[in-house]
Amino acid sequence: MHSPFRKRGLILAGLLALALAAVTPIVASASPEPGVKPRGFRLFARSLGAMTINRIYCGLASDGQVCVDSTNSSTIGGGFWPKGTADQYIFNSGLQIAGIIGPDGGPWAGDTTGAFFFDPKGTTQHGEEVEPIYNTTDPDDLANLPDAAKVPLGDVNADIFHPLLQTDASELDGRRRQASQGDVWWMSWDGNPTLNAGRSHPLGVLVEQRGMGWNFPAGNDDIIYFIYTFYNITSTNAADYAAIRPETQAILLEKA
Repeated sequence: MHSPFRKRGLILAGLLALALAAVTPIVASASPEPGVKPRGFRLFARSLGAMTINRIYCGLASDGQVCVDSTNSSTIGGGFWPKGTADQYIFNSGLQIAGIIGPDGGPWAGDTTGAFFFDPKGTTQHGEEVEPIYNTTDPDDLANLPDAAKVPLGDVNADIFHPLLQTDASELDGRRRQASQGDVWWMSWDGNPTLNAGRSHPLGVLVEQRGMGWNFPAGNDDIIYFIYTFYNITSTNAADYAAIRPETQAILLEKA
């Protein structure tokens, strides 16, 4: 596909607050699509992780699943409140998106297709890691944080954050490494052609995911926040990504 990148192709989903006490449990399988090969060992960031910064435990998977078991079990849930108890409020969850290919989409023009980053039945899961999970509460992850994982500065994503959360004079590049008391960050996409179960072709989307959590003020220690940024990566023209901060441009163009 060679459809041009448009500003409307970048959708800022805003802040999604997960108040776990108000969520109904979901009984479903958290297992990956059969036949998916295990990912290699990573010294610092990883494919599985968890947010534990406040009173919530939320397991994570870098293929786009949230509040899933952090050991990748298909029989254990991943969202607990308060953490450390057996009070499970979410079994698993994640992104499911769909779109219509534009008229300039070549042989796929007019097709309706989707991307299951989270698939409760486990047979049509399309998400795959692009960048592993970095958790800023882990000293190794914080020290080795890539530029793309720092608090956005210089593009439309930065508008979500207060200016005081974007800069840090103590850092050599002036960039803050986390916006909250414990950020998590990773990237996923749906473009692997071997993960097309239930569809004829990918949608062409890469998702940047940032989770945030605080222990203050009162009540905020029972909430976690996620920012999802969806990038249209169906163009291989570098100029189509010019409005995005440079460290992210390189990732998007490589996957395109």
